[in-house]
Amino acid sequence: TVEYLLREGTTLNGLITPGHVSTIIGVRGWEYLTREYKVPQVISGFEPIDVLLSILMLLKMLRNEEIRIENEYTRAVKYKGNEEAQKKIEELFEVVDAKWRALGVIQRSGYSLKDKYGDYEISNIYDVEVEELPDLERGCRCGEVLRGLILPTECPLFGRVCTPRHPVGPCMVSFEGTCQIFYKYGSLYG
Repeated sequence: TVEYLLREGTTLNGLITPGHVSTIIGVRGWEYLTREYKVPQVISGFEPIDVLLSILMLLKMLRNEEIRIENEYTRAVKYKGNEEAQKKIEELFEVVDAKWRALGVIQRSGYSLKDKYGDYEISNIYDVEVEELPDLERGCRCGEVLRGLILPTECPLFGRVCTPRHPVGPCMVSFEGTCQIFYKYGSLYG
């Protein structure tokens, strides 16, 4: 999904890449983004101190005009990642196009069980009907927030209809969502 944003021309000065993904793919799994898109990155954990340190590391790279990748989350992320998990993912799954709320379908951004493991696919075991939901509620501008085109406060639903207790868009749903973070901490900055 990050590559999609870069490919689409979203202007990003740098990336704080997620630690949970990085525990599997490792530092080397992100190197191509720095190489191909000339964007500095810091792999970060999720604790407040991790995020603050990652911001500091990224700001130093930007100040010094350095384009590289650094690993703040060294306690969990290794250069090669979890090679055993990578082998299992390769064995069990195939890369597919996936639908992302607020962004639409992104090529090669999801996983599906390989055909030979179809007996384990839940929809082949149970008669499950998946309800197709609208991409976004009317008025929700989460896609623009995710692409860095607007601030969360520029969405007409933010803080009114859409709150952490009643999330409307995907940006407000989880504690790591852009809008939820801005809702909790954004007022600290005016």
